[in-house]
Amino acid sequence: MIYIAGPFFNEAQRDFLDRIQNMCKELKLKSYLPYKDGGVKNKNNSHEIFQKNIENLDKSNLVIAYLTM
Repeated sequence: MIYIAGPFFNEAQRDFLDRIQNMCKELKLKSYLPYKDGGVKNKNNSHEIFQKNIENLDKSNLVIAYLTM
């Protein structure tokens, strides 16, 4: 599995991450994109979301990290 990491605070950032995930799908590679696959965070579930992200990061064979300033 490929863990896709990066900021998702605005539409352009989410679009870029979505394109990476779409490329993975085209190549028939399983991927995990936290803002899509991790669930919606609220004040009551932040620990649960964090744990889910860590578990999927541990399961991953590769991390693609979109680093931007």
